[in-house]
Amino acid sequence: MSLEQAEAVQRRVQRRVLRRELHSSRAGAAITVAVILILLLAALGALCVLLALRSPLVSGVPDGLRAALAQLAGSAPPASVLAGGVLAAILGILLVLIGATPGRRRRRALPSERAAVVADDAVIANALAAEAASVAGVERGQVRVIVDRRRATARIVPTSGSDLDTDAVREALGRNAPAYGLARPARVVVADEGRVGS
Repeated sequence: MSLEQAEAVQRRVQRRVLRRELHSSRAGAAITVAVILILLLAALGALCVLLALRSPLVSGVPDGLRAALAQLAGSAPPASVLAGGVLAAILGILLVLIGATPGRRRRRALPSERAAVVADDAVIANALAAEAASVAGVERGQVRVIVDRRRATARIVPTSGSDLDTDAVREALGRNAPAYGLARPARVVVADEGRVGS
């Protein structure tokens, strides 16, 4: 195997590892919902058949439920049938989409030439908060960072009586945004009321 082929294999393996680490499977949720719906519809269908055949097996079914099912099966107005069908179709489409699309974990791939590196958003938020606190000259507890899909938002509670250079904080966080896998520069929000300094 040549060096180029080995590098290509390594890149494919890294992509596969990153995909598995960044996305969660929806198979469990889809299978659970499908099994529950199948069981409910099978029970309802069996009950309707037994009621139609006037089977002695349905003698335990309350009269109110029996009358409601008979009325639904025999004389349902077209508008309610149409609404029920549309609702069932929408529910079915949603279930198919949930089952077919991958879930997203709160992690992101960090750029690296040699290895597949994945970090939790909480770890990235903590690192950005420490840096923002250092640049802003406030305690770490006065900075809260939230990392969403593309951007981090830093909320800083300034110390009363001291100036806060938000541009310096924004610039420091912006320098690190690509290294943390963020597509947009961080947003800095300064609280209206400051904290009393110690």
